[in-house]
Amino acid sequence: MRANSVGSENRRTRHVVDQKHEQPPPPRKKRTNKKSPPRLKAYWGIFNERFQRVALFEYSERKKAEKAVRKLNDSNKMSHFVRVVKVAIE
Repeated sequence: MRANSVGSENRRTRHVVDQKHEQPPPPRKKRTNKKSPPRLKAYWGIFNERFQRVALFEYSERKKAEKAVRKLNDSNKMSHFVRVVKVAIE
């Protein structure tokens, strides 16, 4: 019985000695609240060759936007096109 108790003491002391030589745990990083990405609303925009926005239509009004593009292309020398524009909602 005594041999068991001595052996267990050695194990305990070895464990304590090993803990002394271990490095302290690295400091924990603070958790930050991640910001959710801003909500976006889609529109149809009419742009010219220089990528300047000429007009803006609601997303449901694509046919009106394309009609306006045809009208602008017929009347001007500069060409125009329709493209989706996403605007952040506050």
